Amino acid sequence: MEIETQDEGATYEVIGNENFKLGQNEVIIRVTASDGVTQKDHKIIIFVQDLNTGSNYLLSLAVNRGTLSPSFDKEVQVYEVTVPYLVNEIEVTASPEDAMAQVTGTGKYSLNVRRKHNCSKSYIDR
Repeated sequence: MEIETQDEGATYEVIGNENFKLGQNEVIIRVTASDGVTQKDHKIIIFVQDLNTGSNYLLSLAVNRGTLSPSFDKEVQVYEVTVPYLVNEIEVTASPEDAMAQVTGTGKYSLNVRRKHNCSKSYIDR
């Protein structure tokens, strides 16, 4: 933390900036004016979140083409996407319920549909 006072002759003391506990913590920056007597406290509230209590659910899941089935429900983990025959690419977007979480696997996917007599079985190529 970098602190600078308006008065060059003033000093400061940081109180409570260690050993944070889960939840709300208070840090005080006490500034003493250049007269050595006048003081003013500035409070900063630090909130420490338990990383083990966050959510790993999705807030949203969508595709730009086709139909997601079933409709998005954060409790459902397997979906099917039905697209018209001539669609050759879809984009998957998703947002986490917890802002501290990260979502992977989104982006554009190419669809390589081949007729049954073709040997290839690659349907989605990232």
